[in-house]
Amino acid sequence: MGEFKERLTTNLKNSSLQFLIFLLRLLIGALIGLSIAISAQTMSSIGIYTFMFIVVVSMMLVLRITRSLGLLGSIIFLLVLILIGVLLKLYILEALRT
Repeated sequence: MGEFKERLTTNLKNSSLQFLIFLLRLLIGALIGLSIAISAQTMSSIGIYTFMFIVVVSMMLVLRITRSLGLLGSIIFLLVLILIGVLLKLYILEALRT
């Protein structure tokens, strides 16, 4: 009975960690998809179906690309994307200023 309880606890911890990683990857994909879709809508006034299509396709691409990453890899990937976004924002603000 003790072995069953230990195995159940281990499997529950592993499943919880995998679910957390999946949710993090899904969140990253949703943020990237929303960013791309909002940019596309601003540039060419796309419809709601195209907007949702871009979000879903971007989410699936991010899930596919980050499939082999663990928790630490996903967090580093998110931080790199945030850094790229901040640098792009600074570049745009500087380009508008001059």
